[in-house]
Amino acid sequence: MKKLLLFTVLIMVACSTLPAQNPGILISPASLSARLLPGSDTTVTTMVINQTADNISFSFPEFVIRNSGGPDVFGYQWIDSDEAGFSYTWIDISDSGTEITGLSDDNRAGPFPIGFDFLYYGMLRNEFWVSSNGLIQFSDFMIPFANLPIPTNNQTPDFIAVLWDDLNFMNDSATAYYQQFPDKTVIQFENARRYVGSGIGTFQAVIYANGSIMLNYKSFSPEFALNSATVGIQSPDPALGLQVAYNQDYLHNNLSVLFSADSAQSDFITQVEPASGVLQPFSQTEITLTYSSAGYTPGRYQQTIQCEIQQGNASLPLYNLMIVSAAPKFFGHVSDAGNGQPIEGVQVSAGPYTTFTGPQGNYDLEVVPGTYTLTFEKAGFDSQTRPGQIIDYDQTMQISAALEVSDEFMTGGTAFAGIYPLDLGYVNAFKTSGGQVVDIFADLIDTLGYYFFPALPVGEYRIKAEPAFGSQYTGSYLPTYYGDVVHWADAQIINLTGNIFNADIHLVPATLGNVYGPGKISGHIYHAAGTKSGSGAVPAEAIPIFLRRGTDHAMAISDQEGYFEFTSLSEGTYTLFAELFGKDSEFRTIALNNANSISETNEMFIYESDILYGISENLPEGMEAVSQAYPNPSNEVSRISFKLSKPIVISCEILNSAGQSIAKEHFALRAGINDIDIPISGAGKGVYIIILRTSGGAVLTRRLIRY
Repeated sequence: MKKLLLFTVLIMVACSTLPAQNPGILISPASLSARLLPGSDTTVTTMVINQTADNISFSFPEFVIRNSGGPDVFGYQWIDSDEAGFSYTWIDISDSGTEITGLSDDNRAGPFPIGFDFLYYGMLRNEFWVSSNGLIQFSDFMIPFANLPIPTNNQTPDFIAVLWDDLNFMNDSATAYYQQFPDKTVIQFENARRYVGSGIGTFQAVIYANGSIMLNYKSFSPEFALNSATVGIQSPDPALGLQVAYNQDYLHNNLSVLFSADSAQSDFITQVEPASGVLQPFSQTEITLTYSSAGYTPGRYQQTIQCEIQQGNASLPLYNLMIVSAAPKFFGHVSDAGNGQPIEGVQVSAGPYTTFTGPQGNYDLEVVPGTYTLTFEKAGFDSQTRPGQIIDYDQTMQISAALEVSDEFMTGGTAFAGIYPLDLGYVNAFKTSGGQVVDIFADLIDTLGYYFFPALPVGEYRIKAEPAFGSQYTGSYLPTYYGDVVHWADAQIINLTGNIFNADIHLVPATLGNVYGPGKISGHIYHAAGTKSGSGAVPAEAIPIFLRRGTDHAMAISDQEGYFEFTSLSEGTYTLFAELFGKDSEFRTIALNNANSISETNEMFIYESDILYGISENLPEGMEAVSQAYPNPSNEVSRISFKLSKPIVISCEILNSAGQSIAKEHFALRAGINDIDIPISGAGKGVYIIILRTSGGAVLTRRLIRY
C-alpha cells in the first residue's frame, strides 16, 4: 500500500449523518472527503453506530476480504461467511417481493428488470431470467437440468449458479420472488424442492449495482442432498467462469458467498476496514476508508458506497469526495555567478525532495504543500539556500540561483587498522606551499574510523592519522600518512580542488622486532641551532623515531633527555630516522650482525629545516645550545630552550606572516638550562617568525606554526 505523508492530505469531513431505514442505526459522518496529489493514497474515517438494544450485522459487500477463491481470468474472486471478516447475510423479501409465476420443471421465467445497469464480465445487463433449476440467466435459452462444472466449456454460458441442480417448482410450497432496491436486486428461491427425493431449501441471489454478487443460503431440510449441485458464476464465454463447489459437501444453513471483480472496485476507494462485523447494543465501531488517486488527473471525483444492515434490510449510503490536485512545483535556473553560464548537475533540494539541473541549468522539482528551504549544491561551488518558501496545491514557484565558485571543500575518509576501522584516533591535515607548512587542521576519528574536514581551503595537503590513547590499536599501529607511509615526505599529496570523501588511510603496523633478538639501536635527539657545527644541544622530548627494515616498522618516542632505543632486534640492516613534519630527515643505515649487535651512539639534531646526524652550530658567546620552538606546530604554549654558560638577557619578538610585530618580551636567563614561553598566547592560526636578540647584538630566528 502506497504511503502519503500526513501533511500532503487535507481531510475535510462534513459531519452529517443519514439515518438507516431501521431507526437507531446510522453512519456518522455520512459524507467524507480528502485532497490528494496524483498517484498517492490516504485514509478517512467514519463511525457505524448502533443505538438499538439489538445486535446488528453490517457489511460493505464490495470491500469484504478477498482471495478465498479465484481470481478467474477476468478477475472475479469469492469469499464465504465461513471465513473471518465476512458474515452471513439474509435479505428476506418473501413478504415484500414480487412473486415470479410460471416456474415449473426445467423451465425459466422472465425477463425481469434489474433496475440498473449491472456490469457482468465486462457487459452491461439490465434484465434477467429465473430458471427453475436454481439459475439466474442473462440470456433467454434453455440450460439443462443436469448440473456441470464451471466453466462449462460448452454452449451453456452467461448465468449465475445459485444452486444448479434438478429442482422442481410443481408443488404448492415452492415459490420465487424478486425485489428491486436502489443499489441491489434480490432474487429469492423459497422452499425449492428436488425433482427426485424429498427435502426443501431456501436461498437467494443478490445482484449489486457495483457489480458484486452475493449468494445467501438460509436453510435446508435434513433430507435435501447438498452434495449434488453447482455453485458459481459463468461468463458469456463457456471457457471462463469461477466455481465455488461442484457435487461436494459445501452448502449448509446460514451461509453467504460473495463474488466481486476488480472492476467492482474501479473507483477511488480501494479498501474499507473493517468491511463487515457485528455491533453490540448501543455500541459503535470506526470504519477506515482508503482513497487512491493512482491513475487520476487533477479534478473532483465522487463515489457512494453502501453499508448493508442485515436487520430490516437497511442500506446506509456513505458519500465520498476525492479532490485530486496538481503537485506544487519549484522551477528555475542555476548559473555561475562569475560568468553567467548555466551550471549542469546542481543538486536542488527541498526537504526530502531532490532533483538536478540539466545541461541548460534548468530544474523542475515537484513537492507536497508545505514550507521549504531550497538548497542549491554542487562540488566546486558555494552552496546557497532559500529559506521560508511556502507553496500549496496547484501552485508553481520560480526560484533561481547564481553560485559562486568555492574555495573550500569537504575532505574525508576512513582510517583502517588492518581490515578494521580505527576505533579511536585523530587526524591532521597539513596544508603546504612550496614544501612549507602554512596551516594545520585537526579532527577526531569516530568509532567507525571516519574523519571529516568540512571546509578545507583550496591547496595541497598531506593527511596523517594515528591511534589515540585508549585505542585498542595503540602501539600495534603507527602514525600513518595518506598514501600509507610513515614519513611525511613520502606521503601522497592531495591537490584539493573539489570534495573528497574517500581519502582512506591504512595504518602501517608496528611489525618490526624479535623478542629473541640480541640487537639494540639507541641514541639521543636534540634541538640544535641554525648551523651544523658546535656541541651545544637541548634534549628534544616526544619526538617520533622510526626504525625500518624492509617493509617492517617500529617506532619509539624520545624521553625528556631526548633518549630513544629499540631492543630485541635480530641481525640485519636497518634504517633509522626521525619524523617531524616539514623537516627533511637524514636517514641512517645501521647493520647489526653477530660481531656488532648494538649501535648506541646515534645522535640526531633538529634544525630549522632538517634533522641531521652530527652536532649543533657555534652560537653567540655564552650560548651553548638553542632549541627550535616546541611543540611545533602547536595550538597551545610553545617554548624555546637555552643552554647557557653565563647569564644573558635576550629579547623575543613575534612577527606575523605580514612582517608586523605582534608581541615582544625580554627575558633574563641564568647560566644552565632555561626555558622561555613564547609570548604568542591568543594568536590565531598561521605561521609566525620569532626574533631572538642578545644584548650584544646577536640575532637568531625561529619559526612557529599555530593551528
